[in-house]
Amino acid sequence: MADVRSNADIFSDAFHEAIIDKDISKLAPHIADDAQFHSPAFYNPKQGRDTLLFILSSVSEVFEGLTYVKEWTDGNELLLEFRAKVKGKDIHGIDRISLNDAGKIVRFEVMVRPLNGLMALAEEMGKKFQAAGVSGT
Repeated sequence: MADVRSNADIFSDAFHEAIIDKDISKLAPHIADDAQFHSPAFYNPKQGRDTLLFILSSVSEVFEGLTYVKEWTDGNELLLEFRAKVKGKDIHGIDRISLNDAGKIVRFEVMVRPLNGLMALAEEMGKKFQAAGVSGT
């Protein structure tokens, strides 16, 4: 009998592989064209696959010692708890990822604490956006 894996399981494996390999481009086939990214560092959600890839790639460069410590799955919804540092400031957060029926990200929302870690993250991401000529607000 064949092992039937859920969209969330397939995506989770691809996500963790991309993070471990530090090659976010591996996620491109797993992101819907109209994906949205929500963050406390941005006033408005960011839109589109290329934008999400840029953000995730930038975050992978900004985060020091990124470690995912726990994962919850409910159908096509994943919650990934992580810890990292940004400029020496501790970050503790949750990635909430919503997949469509094809197993592609349609919404990626990040929640981060404490405030000084969020501020350091927002500052570093602002630098990445500015260097790339992309609006960061």
